[in-house]
Amino acid sequence: LYAALNGFYVDKFESPAYYVVMLLCLYLPYSVIILVQENADARFDMKFSTRTAYYFRVVLMQLVLGGICIIWMLMPQRRSNVLAIGVSLGFVIGAMASSAKKLIAAMDPSISMYGQIGVQTGYLQPLIMFSIIDFNPLASIWKFRLAIAYAVFVSVAMFIILNVLHFRSDAFTKANERLSYGVAAEQETFGEVDSTRQFTDTEPLLPEEAKHGVPRWVWVWCAINGFLMFIKLCQMSL
Repeated sequence: LYAALNGFYVDKFESPAYYVVMLLCLYLPYSVIILVQENADARFDMKFSTRTAYYFRVVLMQLVLGGICIIWMLMPQRRSNVLAIGVSLGFVIGAMASSAKKLIAAMDPSISMYGQIGVQTGYLQPLIMFSIIDFNPLASIWKFRLAIAYAVFVSVAMFIILNVLHFRSDAFTKANERLSYGVAAEQETFGEVDSTRQFTDTEPLLPEEAKHGVPRWVWVWCAINGFLMFIKLCQMSL
C-alpha cells in the first residue's frame, strides 16, 4: 500500500524523484532486519522459547503494523513524516515476512507455494480497493485516510485469525517444534524434549547435489528472484 500511494505523494510534493526515496526507506530496513534476525533470532528463541518468540514476530506484530498505519493516517502528510513511516513499515514488515516464511516452511515445505500466492494477492488488494473508493493522485485527504483505514482493518483481522490458530488449534505446534531443534532443551517450554531425530514424510530435494554443500540451483534461484524483484521495482518507478 505504501508503494502504491506513490502517485498521491508525487503529486502532493511535486517531485517524481520522491517515489525513489520512498522505496529506499521501505526496502532498505526490510533487508537490514532480515540480516539482524539471522544472527539474533536464536538468542530470543532460547530466552523466551520458540513458540513465544514466533507469536510475537508473526502475530503481535500485526497490531504494531496496525498502530503504525493509524499514525500514518492521522499525522500531517509532510515529506519527513512519510519517509519515517516507510522506515517503520520496512522494519516491521521485514520481521513479520521473514518469520512467517520460516513458519510456513517448517509446517510443510509444500505449502510455501500458497504463501507466494498470498503475497501476489496482497499486491492486488490496493488496486482493487483504489477502484472501489475511486482513489487517485488528486484525491482528498479523506479518501487517503479511508485507504489507510483498510490496512488497519486487515491487520486487526489477521491478528484475530492468527490468535485463534495459535491458541485454539495445533496448526503451529509442529512448526514450532521443528524451529526449536537448534535451541537448548532447558530453555524450551514444550516439556520433555526427545533428542532423537524426528522423521517426517518429506524427502530432500536433489540429495546428491547437497552432499557437497549448498547446491548450485539454490544460488541460481536466489539470483533469478533478485533480478525479478529489480525488474518489478523498475516497472513500478515508471
